[in-house]
Amino acid sequence: MVAVDLSESAGFSVDPAVAAAGARAYVLWEEDGAIRACRGFTLLWTSPITLSTPGVTATGAEAAIRGGPLHTAWDEGSALRTGFGWLGSSTVLAQDAAGVREVALDVGSGRLLHAVWSQGASGSSDVYYTYRRLAWTFLPVVIRTFPGG
Repeated sequence: MVAVDLSESAGFSVDPAVAAAGARAYVLWEEDGAIRACRGFTLLWTSPITLSTPGVTATGAEAAIRGGPLHTAWDEGSALRTGFGWLGSSTVLAQDAAGVREVALDVGSGRLLHAVWSQGASGSSDVYYTYRRLAWTFLPVVIRTFPGG
């Protein structure tokens, strides 16, 4: 088995995520406080690009693709950002000064993107859900969490 080193940092590169369509794979990861990404297949890969906002610490890379464009998301502390397509501009999925984190994505039938995340102060955060059928259109719904159940 041959492995390819996708990151180019002398520092840390952690928490990878992958989404694939056919033979092409898209890989995201955290590198020195930024979300980096590249795409390719087998041993042929693009040079890494930065998806996250410059100068803002970003973690929690997530990627999903099924029968359509690539969807990406990551945590920038008080904001979750999401991207549509390989080099598409990112937009804010959720924002809360108390914190947003732990985003997960999936694409269902009809290319419907589902997103969930935790939002609020540590120890009293809620789980939120939204979906998107068209690029950049999100409809938020809150799912309250209750202690002990």
